[in-house]
Amino acid sequence: MANNSQTCCHFFESPAIALQSTREFQTDPHHGKCALQKTSINPSQDSDCIRTLILLGLMTVVIVSSFANGVNGPFMFDDSRAIVHNPTIHHASLWQILTVYDERPTSARPLSNLSFAIDRKLFGLNPKPYHWENIIIQVIIAGLLFVLMRAILKICLPTVHLNTMRRDWLAAGMSLLWAIHPVQTECVLYITQRSEQFAMLSMVLGFYSLVKCQYHRRWLTVGFLCCFLGMFTKQTVLVLPLMLLLFDRAFIAGSFKACWSQRRLFYIACFAVCISYASLLMAVPSNPLSVGTHLGVSRMDYLLTQSQVITWYLRNLFWPTGICLYYNWPIVTDTADAMPTFMLIASLLAVSLLSLWKWPKLGTWLTGMFIVLGPTSSILPIVSEVASDRRVSLIIPLILFPAVVLLIRGLLRVTRRPQLAMGSVMILLLAAGMFYVNQTSRLSVYYSNPIALWQHQTQQSPWPAGAWQMLGEHLEDEKQLAGAWQCYQQVLQLEPGWNMAQMGLGTVYIKLGRHDQAMKILASQTDHPLLAGVPYNAMGNIHKQKGELKEAALAYDKALEHDPDNLDYRLNRARVHNQLAQYQQALQMLMPYADYPDAPANLLAEAGFACSQRNQLDQAQAYYQRVLKQTPDDAIVLNSIGVVMAKMGKLAEATAYFARAVSIDPQLEEAKDNLQKARQQIQ
Repeated sequence: MANNSQTCCHFFESPAIALQSTREFQTDPHHGKCALQKTSINPSQDSDCIRTLILLGLMTVVIVSSFANGVNGPFMFDDSRAIVHNPTIHHASLWQILTVYDERPTSARPLSNLSFAIDRKLFGLNPKPYHWENIIIQVIIAGLLFVLMRAILKICLPTVHLNTMRRDWLAAGMSLLWAIHPVQTECVLYITQRSEQFAMLSMVLGFYSLVKCQYHRRWLTVGFLCCFLGMFTKQTVLVLPLMLLLFDRAFIAGSFKACWSQRRLFYIACFAVCISYASLLMAVPSNPLSVGTHLGVSRMDYLLTQSQVITWYLRNLFWPTGICLYYNWPIVTDTADAMPTFMLIASLLAVSLLSLWKWPKLGTWLTGMFIVLGPTSSILPIVSEVASDRRVSLIIPLILFPAVVLLIRGLLRVTRRPQLAMGSVMILLLAAGMFYVNQTSRLSVYYSNPIALWQHQTQQSPWPAGAWQMLGEHLEDEKQLAGAWQCYQQVLQLEPGWNMAQMGLGTVYIKLGRHDQAMKILASQTDHPLLAGVPYNAMGNIHKQKGELKEAALAYDKALEHDPDNLDYRLNRARVHNQLAQYQQALQMLMPYADYPDAPANLLAEAGFACSQRNQLDQAQAYYQRVLKQTPDDAIVLNSIGVVMAKMGKLAEATAYFARAVSIDPQLEEAKDNLQKARQQIQ
């Protein structure tokens, strides 16, 4: 037993001992002593293929069932700017797709933008396939993480402690916990956050390539591609070369000198591309309206705020009952308020750096957590999103893996019975997995219904003003104006200066016909930079409803100055052109977008009307037919296409369209008159 106790450590080993990390203790049958025997850490060896396939199959079933409740959800939040109203993915050239650099969520993330462009081409604006694709990506990452965990476990827990079967089950359990953790609902079911999945995929594959390169040098090429391509999916991947270097030093090479000796060209290439891209991003910021100190938040205030945020992240990592989609976390202005959490996180950082020197393996994981969170949780203010639970996704393995290894080693010290230690840990993982599945499944249900989601968020968020705002917007979309008005009032009670709530009240007043109140609110919001052209567009709607077409045109032009690619602004401006009989100008406003195969029906109908008035009858008919493919029972469009047919001399077809329009909407007087005239001409 004394000999066995020598093998129960050392996770906290010094750099000198780290060189022995690929050796296992085995009992010498002749001398009864523990002897070191060189073993391989090749992850492709010592694994049962059937068992691996079974484990991967079980993981797939659990992952899919955990998120399946949310696949019927609509596009939400930033999905509108990233997918629905993103002109760079609407049949643009490959160069335009890969060079997006503006205020959109896909800015400076060209490969993420490319994935949305491919989906837009394949699936149009049906969000369900997008959700399924995210779930498939989650399954793939979990499988790769399983293989990586299994390889690293062989280094940290020699075979005398953990045979191949136990190692496989343990790796599967940890990988599954990552995949179904409740914070993953945002990464998987909030489609725009696919970039977070791509970042995780790049990191896992990068670490795995480093493990494999000991046996096949070509895997270093894969590792470089993970760094190079990964940084074009999400900027977080810029820290990957540093993470790989620390991992190499602790788990593979054993020292920085050995890393440099064995893989210097690899690290030079990885650091070169990442530092170059980071320098470019710093020189030309991609999101000046949401990132930077020029927005009124100092670096120190943001750093103090992030100490609170990281503490909350760690709480949700272990006990994820406080998951929230939109925090609206307030910036700390009083140092005393954040001092307890600041000291806590500073102490944890100090321990991490000390561990990196004294116990490299543990230090690699703990320091890695701070490295990954560094771009979003340090001194560069991201004012538009101070806190987001999805950022926890990347650090889960960095906390979970050392926690499990330390627990097993601790149990081995106490019990000296590997089977009991392993069984106890697996029971804990199973209990955590059941809890996570329950939480994730419940959250997934909310994602299928935006109103239910934001009602839940108003109860979940520590600062619910943002959730009330989103709930009001969705209620307004559903024409529940009284409920929307109450939500916006609730926001203003919590945050009197909330501009979007003021805008919401303005649009509700417009729909209620209270134009004077609406105009007063909207005029006060036109100078706010984050609102862009929204107030001007709403003011244009008021002028149009009042018949003040010239004033409406001026307001829409102002809105388009702020956002030239906004389809709503363009459509509203084109409608005014049509009402002023400026049909050529209307077509110029609509044509770049009306030619897209998945152009919205209202835009096509407006283009069809302009063509009809200009006697471009074939083009008008084509636009109206495309509208009917989307909305076959639109009585107004049926009447309009009947008018086009009548102009073309096709009275029989025109009569059929008029009759169908009247059957759908008997109160449509224009269609009834056209039907009567067409029948008279036929007779």
